[in-house]
Amino acid sequence: MDLEKSRRARLLDRAFGKGELERSESNLHLCCPSCDDSKKKKLYVALDTGWYNCWVCGLSGKNVYFLFRKYAPKFASECTEVFPNTGTLLPLAHEKREEVAELPEDVKLVVECLSDPNARDVYRYLQGRGVSKLDVYQWRVCVSQDFTFRRKAIFPSFDSEGELNYFVARSIDDSKFKYKNAKVPKNRIIFNEIDINWNDPVVLVEGVFDAVKCPENTVPILGSTLSKKSLLHARLAQHRSTVVVAFDEDAESKSHIVCNRLMAAGCTVFKCTVTGDDLGSRSKCEVEKILSTAQPWLKISQINHKIASIKSGSIL
Repeated sequence: MDLEKSRRARLLDRAFGKGELERSESNLHLCCPSCDDSKKKKLYVALDTGWYNCWVCGLSGKNVYFLFRKYAPKFASECTEVFPNTGTLLPLAHEKREEVAELPEDVKLVVECLSDPNARDVYRYLQGRGVSKLDVYQWRVCVSQDFTFRRKAIFPSFDSEGELNYFVARSIDDSKFKYKNAKVPKNRIIFNEIDINWNDPVVLVEGVFDAVKCPENTVPILGSTLSKKSLLHARLAQHRSTVVVAFDEDAESKSHIVCNRLMAAGCTVFKCTVTGDDLGSRSKCEVEKILSTAQPWLKISQINHKIASIKSGSIL
């Protein structure tokens, strides 16, 4: 290995832990700081160019300086010395700027500012949807006087380190745009990972209000799909978690795809059949009964669903 590559490999070792060098001496394999897995070295860094990619969570880029700046800032200045074309605080022209979840500075728990008429209206709206005061504290529901967040129930999300990583803000008024969400790719976050114990059964639902009605250890996936490249998929696979999938009736087909994907990743998978109203529109007692009907998911379950979905007279 030439001197320059050797210097870069040593710096990466110091910043991210001892890596494994490929025989070609082109790439160094490291434990990904985003995955937080101290055993699997799935983050590859090209010693020639500084390009990096994690095959588990999808963390990637063409300027290794951003990796240092975010996960090993005390080594960032050294990075600019040993890697070429690094050090700028702006993204390169061919890179997208990483989006960060940000909330206004005046956000407060809704229950702490009920003297404000708008906050009172938000609280009444939540009560009307069956959200209790305890739920408000548990989910840290906030309000803000900022124009874009005014008269919205704000559900913030925090990563495993307690840092804000996402938010969902729901308008309490009739509006064309009911939701305002953080401009962060959903596959890069786990909603309120700070509250999740991966060794206990994890319930997956579609939306935040669905999750509020469920027991603890529930994750809203903010949709009805779960990418293999998502952080949530990686975390569930890493812990071989027991998972209960409880999607709405109109996402029945997609729920089978998610179940199949999780089983292939080594998870123990159960599935609930939800008919009629979504979970967020039901009482907690009703939701508890639905979750208690969860059955082990098998591949034949998806086949049976496809057969049952065939309409009379359709062509196979």
